[in-house]
Amino acid sequence: MLRRHAASPAALLLALPLAAVLAGAFAARAGADLVLTVKGHTDAFKVGDREQFQQFVAKNQLKSSIKPSTETRKVRNWTAHRVDVELSNAQGLRVSTQMWLTKDLDLYAAYNKMSGVLASLQVSSADWSSKIGGLDGFPVYQETTVSVGGAAFKSHEEVVQAESKQLLDVTFDPPAGFNPVPYDPFRAPQ
Repeated sequence: MLRRHAASPAALLLALPLAAVLAGAFAARAGADLVLTVKGHTDAFKVGDREQFQQFVAKNQLKSSIKPSTETRKVRNWTAHRVDVELSNAQGLRVSTQMWLTKDLDLYAAYNKMSGVLASLQVSSADWSSKIGGLDGFPVYQETTVSVGGAAFKSHEEVVQAESKQLLDVTFDPPAGFNPVPYDPFRAPQ
């Protein structure tokens, strides 16, 4: 669910990390303030107030654990092994995932490295992002239970087909006129 800060209908979305969204948290820019809401508690920081923002981030970090198992099974045509992942934070969020990883898909190391880089963009997931690259297989099936604020929901994901294709190098070229801008959540809106 995407929400805007009620006090600022013109707020622009800055970031929506999955775990933060699930916990009811989001970041929005409203005028000169950075507004963060976690489970109904709102903190407003002046743009550039890095110390206060860092304190907020520190108290909302996700803790993660990865527990490998010796259990194996076939998922489609792949031999997979089970890994249990737990993510939680001080606000009461808990994400429990039973992953089935396969080494039969040789792209798993690159995929897990990329997933770690993407997770590192979420300021509250430093611990988790540092561990994703160490997963020893590609996730072909997973069941997840998310619990927060007395509510819970379950989901599952399954890879039904995977194939390798050759791509042209130009597929990854930036478009003409692309102007890169470094990410800085404290930069004033332009």
